[in-house]
Amino acid sequence: MKKYVPPELLKKVKQMDLLTYFRNYEPYELVKISSNEYATKTHDSLRMSNGLWNWFSKGIGGKNAIEYIMESEHLKFIDAVHFLLNKMQISTPVYVENQELSL
Repeated sequence: MKKYVPPELLKKVKQMDLLTYFRNYEPYELVKISSNEYATKTHDSLRMSNGLWNWFSKGIGGKNAIEYIMESEHLKFIDAVHFLLNKMQISTPVYVENQELSL
């Protein structure tokens, strides 16, 4: 069975950066490092800032949540897209630009 994703949905999923993903779907994982840098409790070498992420212990990084989901969940691109779409169906992400996150 093909897992088709309409272009408009794919565009929305690709726009989600990793910090937005964590703020909306796994906020309990976030650890504030500095005013604009975050890590996670589970992966302390994963750092997010300015819309980018870098997972130092694995030597990888990226711009959006799809790339992280592919790596952390060991999923192919289309499966990572569906993973995020399922999360978005439960609750639409709220984007916060340059605001402090209270933890």
